Amino acid sequence: QIGSFYRPPDTKTEPLLDLGSNISKINASSRSPLIILGGDFNVPGVDWSDGIQSEPKGVLPEALADFTLENHLSQKVSFPTRRDETSGTENTLDLLFTSHPDLISEVSSCAGISDHYIIQAKLRLKLKVPSKPPQKISLWKKVNSEEFKGLAKKLAKDFFNLQPDKRSVEDNWVRLKNSFNNIVTNHVPQKLIKGRMRPPWFSAKLKRLCSKKEKFYIRAKKGGTKLDWDNFTSVRKQVDCAIRSAHRQHVSSILGGEQSKAFWR
Repeated sequence: QIGSFYRPPDTKTEPLLDLGSNISKINASSRSPLIILGGDFNVPGVDWSDGIQSEPKGVLPEALADFTLENHLSQKVSFPTRRDETSGTENTLDLLFTSHPDLISEVSSCAGISDHYIIQAKLRLKLKVPSKPPQKISLWKKVNSEEFKGLAKKLAKDFFNLQPDKRSVEDNWVRLKNSFNNIVTNHVPQKLIKGRMRPPWFSAKLKRLCSKKEKFYIRAKKGGTKLDWDNFTSVRKQVDCAIRSAHRQHVSSILGGEQSKAFWR
C-alpha cells in the first residue's frame, strides 16, 4: 500500500488520528502488509536524527509518536526538509513512513518548486507481472468445410423437426447454442496459446524487430563469421534504439496529455 498525506498547519491532531485509524484497518486486513506513506505532516520541532522521535514534546509531536508506535512504522527522513529564510529555522516536516524499513535506502532531498525540499529514495521491490491465463483459439482454416457444412445442415434439420414453435425463445436459443458449440468443439481443431503481458508501448513493429534480431543471432551463432556478427550487432543496436524511443514517446504522451488514467495503468 502506497499513500500520501497532508496535514494543514491550521489543524490539530484530528488528521493524524484519522490517518492512524485507516492504517490500522490496513494492518488488520492482511498479515504484515507493506506500507509506504509519505507527505507533509507539518509537525515542527521534532528531532528525527536517529530515525525515531527524541523525547516528543507538545500535543502534535506526541500524537505523531503515538501514530508511529501504534502502527509499527519507521520514519526514514532524518534531515530538515524546510528552512524558514526569515528566521533561519529548519524543520523536518516532510516524512516517509514504512512498515518495512529494510526496503528503503538512499533517502535524500533535492530542490523543489516551493519552500519544501523534495524527498527521494530507492525502493527495493520485486515487481510481480500479472500473467494472462492460457487461451484456446479455433483454427478455422484447418476445418473440413464439407463435413462442417453437413453437420450444420443436420443441426438445422433436427432443430426444426423438434417443433421449436412449441418451446420458448430462451429454450430454443440454449438448445441451438449448445448443439453448435458441440460441433465446434468436436470438429474444429483448437490450439492453446500462452498469455503474455506486454508493455503498452511494445508494438507489433517492435515485436518484428526483436524476431529479426533473434534470427540474426542464430545465423551468427551457426556461421561464426565476422560479417554475421557485425550484422547481428547492427540489428541489435537498431532494436535497442527503437525500444528506448518507443518507451520515451509513451511516457511523454502520458505525462503531457490531459488523460490521467493511462498514467496509473
